[in-house]
Amino acid sequence: MRFPDFAPGLVILVMGCGTEGPETPLVDEGLDGPQELSLVSVGAERSDEVNTMFTVSWETTVPTRGHVEIAQDGVGLWRTPTTEEPGEVVSVPVVGLRSASTYTATVVVETEEGEALQSEALTLETGTLPSWMPVFTAVQGPEGPPDGLMLLPVMSGVPGSEDHAIVMLDTEGEVVWFHEDATLDSTVVQLSADGQTLIQMTEGALLWRGLDGAVIDRVSIDGVHHTLAEHPDGSVATLVGEPVTLEGSDWLDQRLVEVTRDGEQRELWRVTDALDRIGVDLNDWIFDGELGHANAVAWDAWNDAWLVGLAEWGTVISVDRATGDTRWVLTSAGGGDLDFVGLEAWTHHHTLQALPDGFALYVNLTEYSNCGRVVDVVVDEEAQQAEEVWSYSGESEDTCHTTFSLGDVEHLDDGHTVITWSTNGQVEVIDDAGDQQLLVEIDFGYALGYGEWINSFQEPLDSP
Repeated sequence: MRFPDFAPGLVILVMGCGTEGPETPLVDEGLDGPQELSLVSVGAERSDEVNTMFTVSWETTVPTRGHVEIAQDGVGLWRTPTTEEPGEVVSVPVVGLRSASTYTATVVVETEEGEALQSEALTLETGTLPSWMPVFTAVQGPEGPPDGLMLLPVMSGVPGSEDHAIVMLDTEGEVVWFHEDATLDSTVVQLSADGQTLIQMTEGALLWRGLDGAVIDRVSIDGVHHTLAEHPDGSVATLVGEPVTLEGSDWLDQRLVEVTRDGEQRELWRVTDALDRIGVDLNDWIFDGELGHANAVAWDAWNDAWLVGLAEWGTVISVDRATGDTRWVLTSAGGGDLDFVGLEAWTHHHTLQALPDGFALYVNLTEYSNCGRVVDVVVDEEAQQAEEVWSYSGESEDTCHTTFSLGDVEHLDDGHTVITWSTNGQVEVIDDAGDQQLLVEIDFGYALGYGEWINSFQEPLDSP
């Protein structure tokens, strides 16, 4: 009997067939003769860097698809998604387990012909959280939030503190995945389209990190800003500062750059390419010498374009990815290519999300208010108009989030919207009627960066 090789760590192996195998084993007429369907080995390894994350591996005698079912105290909780391609040696990540807890994991495999086997249960014991990890509290609304996990950077507000981490929270505010690194003060993290890698922006570098916490690739980028967005081809767009002299003064131009995992950097556009269309007086706009303080980028799949936000100029720009041309410029205070129809001009904003007919934007400040809000803007290029069609600032009219930095908005496909009131230390989930269905708050003194809602690691036990 042969076992797969495992790296050092907590490893549990179970041998033999499961308890619910077929009455007549499936026969594979391969080169080595007929093979009955059976589980050769099953194992679980806990990550050395993320002590709540396991990799469950198995080997079968014939190709199968499979998943892992998670239970606690004899009660089934959820399962991993079924593997996409049939295989004989398979590994899947198990993400979503709480700290200092004991679970069981059962592997279920099935052939293309519908023959199924189930392994004996593995025991999974998770580790503890670091002592400094702040407490998250969660309050759910009457309907509750959608299923999923919240991926977030956590940052201490204490100058010089090294209490920084990336976390995943469940909808009860429990930490189910974390990676701490005192040397990395990350403000943004996303799950790559491959579903297996986290893309993390740190000061001066872009990282690709496995779900086990290990860094897979690292690209150093001088002057990089705290934003990123992944293109479907796997490259990552970000914004990079570069010194420039204009009208006799020194400024920091902002370049839109695509970065590949092998380190190639391709410049597509820069703020000075559109300066004459933005329509601002450089003598009136100074933010640490940066041109507009470009701090947000989003992929617009509907127009094959990148959206770029210039926070201090209240401006959003669409850049054609193929040509690098400026498609349109929206400046909420006037100027630009599009007439803006909205309640107030934006004077500081952060995260962008592209929508089929426009974009969503996190607005920190407006010309009349210090209260943060999120807005949806519809862009009509033919009519040369942009209209603010939706706005949300809190659960009640009296709510005011004074978010002096960062801030994030994400519309989900099911109609919910996730809002991160970053320096207020809150994540709010509202339904399509604007009713709050989840509010998560972190201990005072901590802020939350840009993250995302993830629903790809867990499925209901009765999923097909």
